[in-house]
Amino acid sequence: MTDECGESARTILPITIAIPTYRREQVLMDTIECLLRLDPGAGQKKDPVPYRTQKGAGASVQFVIFPIVEFGVNAAIGKQEDVDAFARPVPENSFTTKSVGGFANLRIVERLVGGVGVNWTSQTDTYLATGSTLNNFTAQLQSFAALQYQPLGYLYVKAVFAYARGDFLPSDLAVAEWHNQMYSGRIRLLYLF
Repeated sequence: MTDECGESARTILPITIAIPTYRREQVLMDTIECLLRLDPGAGQKKDPVPYRTQKGAGASVQFVIFPIVEFGVNAAIGKQEDVDAFARPVPENSFTTKSVGGFANLRIVERLVGGVGVNWTSQTDTYLATGSTLNNFTAQLQSFAALQYQPLGYLYVKAVFAYARGDFLPSDLAVAEWHNQMYSGRIRLLYLF
């Protein structure tokens, strides 16, 4: 069985042909056009395959009024959709994630800077348990407050207090909600040389 290009419809083998220079471009164009017309899957069964689609967007803006204040905000959204090998949606792996946040630093006096920041992220999937009206939902909040002092030269001492919270609200009413909080503090020493 041959196709309109004169080749076997089932097998295409690479070959080398000596072509005079003045004809190379035309032969190359004819060969490309012929290959584009071929459908290697014609008459064959094609099994569906699982696939994942991911898309999103984000942006941030930061302002610096040197040397007194700096601040900024950010936001992002992302979406993932999974489809299994039978072309069915996979709701447990399909979700939308949203995130917003911001920060600000202020020079209180010479050698003393204070700062605060917060970031909140949530994720809602498309899974809906039987008898439920809400999808699975998770969220995380992170925030901090910091004070940085420069006692001398290139030595910096920074104290940070942080708070974080995580929540999981399942679609399945038989599964308990989950909430977690964490407080933390640290002191960082930095010497630049």
